[in-house]
Amino acid sequence: MATETRPDAAIAQDVLEILRYDRRIIAQGLTVDVTAGRVVLRGRVLTERQRQLCTQLAERIKGVKSLTNLLDTGPLREPTDSELEAAVRQALASAPDLPTDRIHAAVAHGIVYLTGLVGTFDQRAQAEEACWSVEGVRGVVNDIIVEPAPRTDEEIAADVRATLAWDERIDDTDLVVEVRDGVVILSGSVPTHGAKTAAAEDAWRIKGVRQVINNLEVKQAAPRSDQDIAADVLNALRNDPRVDEKRVIIHVAGGVVTLTGTVGSLVEKHAASEDAWTVPGVVDVVNQLEVIPGLQRPAAEILADVRDALTRDVRISDPTRISVIVEEGGHVILRGKVSSPAEREAAGDDAWFTAGVTRVTNELVVEGW
Repeated sequence: MATETRPDAAIAQDVLEILRYDRRIIAQGLTVDVTAGRVVLRGRVLTERQRQLCTQLAERIKGVKSLTNLLDTGPLREPTDSELEAAVRQALASAPDLPTDRIHAAVAHGIVYLTGLVGTFDQRAQAEEACWSVEGVRGVVNDIIVEPAPRTDEEIAADVRATLAWDERIDDTDLVVEVRDGVVILSGSVPTHGAKTAAAEDAWRIKGVRQVINNLEVKQAAPRSDQDIAADVLNALRNDPRVDEKRVIIHVAGGVVTLTGTVGSLVEKHAASEDAWTVPGVVDVVNQLEVIPGLQRPAAEILADVRDALTRDVRISDPTRISVIVEEGGHVILRGKVSSPAEREAAGDDAWFTAGVTRVTNELVVEGW
């Protein structure tokens, strides 16, 4: 058992996360109290095996000096609406930066109904996430209205420029940003149509923006051959885990890219268009890809692409510790160990965004950190 001195709040959070992330544990009313590194687990789990597993996982967390497991075992009781409502209100009150005095929550048949006013879309999403964190919640109807506080045009313009500067998809050297009464006007030039679209997307994300007028002109640094454009489109498709480039045929004439072949979903079809637009020299994209929902990739191809995605993901510290299994029908199973919940989630995302994947079972274990 670890003996490193850590804040009790950090220990409690880490223990709670590792227990909640483990799919082998089904718990109700799970609480973690920590005093001077001494951990007490309370709540209820289904079986004695799950109870023992909670002890084993909690003891891995750095800073735990002793552990008392007071978990009960047996069938889980369905919480009443009044109990859920009280728990939801507590979760909302515990969420940082939420104006809880402007949010109302009501529960009926396990469904949480949210109304009220908040200042940002992030706060609206945060309120919904807080509700989902409560055990027993069956659904959330989020009718919270976003009413942003007024921002000056100078504040909005500064945020837009900063976002564009950080976006690696965009060369903002010749890009001009103006803001008038919350309306963002983009002018100047960018090298690709993909960069033009990305610039507008970035501007729309800024708080206080009411409209975006995209007057950007696409200027190529130098004419490019159709052959070079086709090669770059193929590389873009290969680097996009959402697309199986082996089933896509690329034809380029006069800078116009035509995509034919088959894909497994509309998401994959749209992703292929997005990839083509990012290539310098492209003047238009004609997407004639046929969507065949039942199209299934060989398990070996999916396995190779998931492993490649994990290797290229900078969020994953050691992809060699992750075992990937692909079953028939595109079902991916991830096993092994990672260093944090965020890394576990990243691995799951990599699998989900791989073409041909229909289901992901994430059995990765988060080690104590």
